[in-house]
Amino acid sequence: MVDRLTAQDVERLLTDPSPEARVETVEKMAGQFQAETFNEEERGMALEIFSIMVEDAEIRVRQALSDHLKECPDIPHELALSLAKDVDSVAIPVLEFSEILTDQDLIKLL
Repeated sequence: MVDRLTAQDVERLLTDPSPEARVETVEKMAGQFQAETFNEEERGMALEIFSIMVEDAEIRVRQALSDHLKECPDIPHELALSLAKDVDSVAIPVLEFSEILTDQDLIKLL
């Protein structure tokens, strides 16, 4: 069962931009994204948010993003590549599980 992102989650994120709130939001959004519960517009918004969160200063926010999207076949190549270029704790899940990255990407990352 995927935890659903609610209006209360968004409100919490607006009033409490702590790393914990951002991690919980990423986990819920990524879970819903991977479970394909978003419509086309929601998927687009989620991808925009992911592209912002991939640059979050907190490693654990990026780790949550990586952990929850590592096997998702629908994430953009650039998002997967950004995660793969990050610190080990963020990069390893994507490097190990993602099918988005090409052999050329992996060679360049070496």
